[in-house]
Amino acid sequence: MKILNTIRIISCSALVSLSSCAEKTVSKLPAQIPDNFVRSEIAHFPRKLADTVYKFNHTIPWDCFEYVKPMGIIEKSSERLQKEKHVINVITNDLAAKNVNKEKVAEMIVDAHEETGIDLNALIAVAKQETHFAEKTKFDNGSGMMQVTSIVLKDMYQSPEKYDKEFGKILKNEFGDSLKNLFAKLDELKEKHTDNTFIFGFNNFNMNKNRDIVIPYKQSENFDELYKRIGHFGQILYDNKNSTELLNAIRKDSALNIRIGAYRLRRALNRFSDIRKAFENYNSGPSMQSYGESAYKHYLNSKKLQNELT
Repeated sequence: MKILNTIRIISCSALVSLSSCAEKTVSKLPAQIPDNFVRSEIAHFPRKLADTVYKFNHTIPWDCFEYVKPMGIIEKSSERLQKEKHVINVITNDLAAKNVNKEKVAEMIVDAHEETGIDLNALIAVAKQETHFAEKTKFDNGSGMMQVTSIVLKDMYQSPEKYDKEFGKILKNEFGDSLKNLFAKLDELKEKHTDNTFIFGFNNFNMNKNRDIVIPYKQSENFDELYKRIGHFGQILYDNKNSTELLNAIRKDSALNIRIGAYRLRRALNRFSDIRKAFENYNSGPSMQSYGESAYKHYLNSKKLQNELT
């Protein structure tokens, strides 16, 4: 993806109006928000606005765009578009997939694939096996499209190094293998930043040669550096604090549900050279063997459809 890091202020009078958006959350936004704009809940608009421009982890509330206009937020590569087209094709050929927003689901699955680096067809196979791409589904102890369980989420907080080796190294070498120590350090660095909001005026902006105003990131550089270094998986754990909060989050946020499922699947794929065994391990239930065989058939079918597409 090519991401452009500038926004344009539409008018001088709009500068003071942005404060009215300060405490907006995604849950309050209108239904017509484009799917590719909302990534996660925005608890505090001024700081998250800086995050959007500087780190691209969050999104400006859509109903604030009467004041702020994005300039080409995301430009997808042809490779990315081909991947999404493939997922859409698999969903279309799945007769059990009912009332699925194909474009949205395809984008979320490819996002998770690119974030974790796992085989796209393996991720597709599990999503199909679990729920036939249904977003908000609950069976027994599983939640969402990837049917993530509370047991898995607890394990992620107890043994995060199993799911992200690089994050595990940081945790071990710098924080004594303790998420509590890491979270306390991040909280400390965040609190050291005294001005957690923006005063909207031209003195607070830099202007490039195209006269596009670039908002500087005013959070502590130390916080930003550490938050970036812990990676996406570490950020998920920190943003949700514990397995109970994360469980509630994945029940509401389909994209996060798929991401967590992808990390779970990546762990299984790293443990087993036989992909069928990895699928069985993802399930880990009494029917794990039949689950593995069925998921493997979905995997082969997905690969076949991908080859036909190319």
